[in-house]
Amino acid sequence: MEEKYDIEESLVFIKEKKNICLQFPDELLSDAPYVAKRLQSDINSVYIMADTTFGPCCTDLIAGQHANADAIIHYGPACLTRPAENSPPILYVFEKQEIDSDDLIIKIEGSVTEDVPVIVMGDTSTYYLWPKLQSRLTGSKYIWSHIEQQVDSPASLKESIHGRCIQLPEHVQLQDCCLLYIGSDSLCLSNLVMAIRPSSVVVYDPTTKSINQNYGQLQSVLQRRFVQMEKARDANVIGIVVGTLGVASYLSVVNTLKELIIASGKKPYVLAVGKPNPAKLGNFPEIECFVLVACPQNSILDSKEYYHPIVTPYELSLALEKNSIWNPLDYQLNLGRMVDGLSSQLEKTKLRAIEGHESDDEPHFSLITGQYAVKKGFVTVTNENIPGEFMMIKKEGGQISKFVTSNVGAEFLSSRSFQGLEPKIGESEVKLAEEGRSGIAKNYN
Repeated sequence: MEEKYDIEESLVFIKEKKNICLQFPDELLSDAPYVAKRLQSDINSVYIMADTTFGPCCTDLIAGQHANADAIIHYGPACLTRPAENSPPILYVFEKQEIDSDDLIIKIEGSVTEDVPVIVMGDTSTYYLWPKLQSRLTGSKYIWSHIEQQVDSPASLKESIHGRCIQLPEHVQLQDCCLLYIGSDSLCLSNLVMAIRPSSVVVYDPTTKSINQNYGQLQSVLQRRFVQMEKARDANVIGIVVGTLGVASYLSVVNTLKELIIASGKKPYVLAVGKPNPAKLGNFPEIECFVLVACPQNSILDSKEYYHPIVTPYELSLALEKNSIWNPLDYQLNLGRMVDGLSSQLEKTKLRAIEGHESDDEPHFSLITGQYAVKKGFVTVTNENIPGEFMMIKKEGGQISKFVTSNVGAEFLSSRSFQGLEPKIGESEVKLAEEGRSGIAKNYN
């Protein structure tokens, strides 16, 4: 337990700090009392944080503020996203996955035979093994990544790729390297591959002791994301789901997305529902698409249980851009790197609206429905006399398509089986209050 939770390093980290918060994921919560007792002293107070508002990989700064935390120790898997500016010092203590180092060395040496630089990265639970591996995998072609486990302030963090720092040799580009990833297939791996775009990928899974030299999962992920992006292009009511409160730039992204949606003639709603699930988002049937603002490891929700598409901020920015081109090489999940691009797109969208280059009546062809569709006009309406009617237009080849113009709110309300109580003003007799029935739903008196 002492080694598993880095007790000695933690004691050094919390020295002279009064309020210490320990954040545990559910699977490690049973060990929390032991760790808290070891770190407790006469000069500090220790608080255990569990059941976080959002994903356990993010540091829960809001809960830390409630305890006036002078420091937070985060246990378990971590997304390593740059925290907000008001963050107290953070220490990451990762799990230590059991790895057969002999099997790992043999399979890596037999698989990584290309004479190209090899970037070595892995799941956070494997980094404790790095010193041992470095002593055995010698050679100048290996470029070892490292993680800053102690974050004294967000400004002190170096530039990294999803929390992993590397130093490339001179005249070497990321795209020229092979990526060696130690860990199971996960969204973390997909994010790293999208960010680096290596010439080849080799994945060693410590659980199955297998090595994969033909990593093709990314292509299927991107294909599904393209479909979701096209669905978002057709949406007129968009919900912005706040999926984090501790990641730097999250608030700027939320506000910019809200303005961008309005400038594009659509209707935004900002939702704070904690951890998203189908039941929570199903309470908003009038919303046609959701955009999730979260850390990279929680940004992509591919579950088919959701009633409406859920896209990332990058995907929504493409959906709102009329002549955007889907380029997987530009795919981005880092919120901090998206702020400038979203702000620039917002200014261009506003400028086009002022100059009259865009019209609410101008249709676009939907790849999802195979029909022409138009925005349903929340900001400006060019023809108020034709609500709810459709126009017929002829495509190439003589085929006929239709697109509909209407008020989204009224249209959705009219489609509901229950539209609310009828007021019947002036039709009902005025009566004094009287005693009603009592009992339970099963039996009223």
